[in-house]
Amino acid sequence: MHILLLNSSIKKKKSRSLTIAHSFIEGLKVNEEIKEQIEVEEVCLYEKNIKECLCCYYCWREDSEGNCIQKDDMSELLMKYISYDIVIWSFPLLFYGFPAVMKKFIERSLPLYTSHKYVEGNEYIQARRYTKLVDRRELFISTCGLPVRNNNYEPVDEMLRLMFHDKAERIYCTQGTLFEEKRFDKIVNRYLLAVKEAGRYYSLEDGILPKYKDRLSQPFLPEELYADAANHNKTWLNRQNVNSLN
Repeated sequence: MHILLLNSSIKKKKSRSLTIAHSFIEGLKVNEEIKEQIEVEEVCLYEKNIKECLCCYYCWREDSEGNCIQKDDMSELLMKYISYDIVIWSFPLLFYGFPAVMKKFIERSLPLYTSHKYVEGNEYIQARRYTKLVDRRELFISTCGLPVRNNNYEPVDEMLRLMFHDKAERIYCTQGTLFEEKRFDKIVNRYLLAVKEAGRYYSLEDGILPKYKDRLSQPFLPEELYADAANHNKTWLNRQNVNSLN
């Protein structure tokens, strides 16, 4: 079983989202549904040469064989993305969406689609080039420094719905600044243990079990308490810590 972990945080190894992803993978390693040995490849997108999509649609031409006209690290990354059994995306929420490097990766995944469109319900769907990707579940793990998920993650949810339909699993951890506060270590560690349990009982067919989805969607602190502390506790917002809010 091969897992591709795509780290989209500018903080690289120090990313809180990555910490959560590692806990989930620890759970997968003792998942009884996964019989074969698990191998993980971790890729930091900020360390890769990923150019912007040119929107030239060369990859949709018959003579291109689904290859991009640009020569950078995306050719190798797309081959990994296609071939791996589980893909886990790790990212901070930035301005209600994905970090720029992750958005570039998504835009450069255009070769994984064809020019053909088909109707499903009342929507036009872009056809996938590889049938394996139609049914494969993908996991999106994200943290943010906001009090709650509502009115923050909706743009991400809508994009995942359009791209993956019901095949996108989510773990959204709000109030992420608590990861940086030692006094909240017990709360954070309990959360990470629940993440590990979610990985342990993860279903390749059905995804994260409902009880873990509910548990992992709960904020660490009452939202009013967290918001008030974040607004008034200057140690959370000084220059040294400002980058940790993402």
